[in-house]
Order: sequence, then C-alpha cells, then structure tokens
Amino acid sequence: MTMTGCVFCRIVAKEIPSTVVNETEQTIVVKDINPQAPTHLLVIPRAHYSTLLDCGDDALLAEMMATARDTAQKLGIGKSGFRLVVNTNEGGGQTVFHLHMHLLGGRALAGRMG
Repeated sequence: MTMTGCVFCRIVAKEIPSTVVNETEQTIVVKDINPQAPTHLLVIPRAHYSTLLDCGDDALLAEMMATARDTAQKLGIGKSGFRLVVNTNEGGGQTVFHLHMHLLGGRALAGRMG
C-alpha cells in the first residue's frame, strides 16, 4: 500500500532521487538529506504506515530492526556504536508521517538515554 503524495512512498517508488545504502524485500535504507551525524540513514518500510502505532505487522518491524543492524555492520559502525530512533506522532518529533527509523552513528552521540 502506498499513499499518494507521501514523500517516503515516492522515495520507495524511486520517483524522488535518494542515495540507497541497502534494500530488502520490505525495506529501503537511504541517506538522510539533513544528517545529524556522520552516518544518518533512514530505514523505510516499502508499505505505508503513518506511524509506528499504525503498523501491526510484527514481521516487518523485526525486519526493520534486522536491516538497521545489518546496515550498521556493513558500514563499519557496529562496533563503535549507533543509535536507532523511531519518532511517533508530533509530540514524539515525527515530521514525515510514514513509519521510518533513523540510524545514527559515526561519532559519539550526545544525550545518553539510559
């Protein structure tokens, strides 16, 4: 399922150019156009879900996590460390309403979360 006008649906459909770093059957990983770290990638499901709360596909969520892990290892940031972030709804900082995960690394990240 895709949503007309959704920027991430258009990236998945390759209607909008992006730098693809990795792909699986259900996901695409692209470089963020506004990076917040030396490595800042977006793990985007090919199917459109507006938020994490809208996705009941546990296999897809697991694939997103595995894809993030595999991509971090492939890029050599696995051992030094990385952060995964899923912003959900406006109060959680989500600005593009297509479920996606931020993969950040390549330097020490400030703001320990626990």
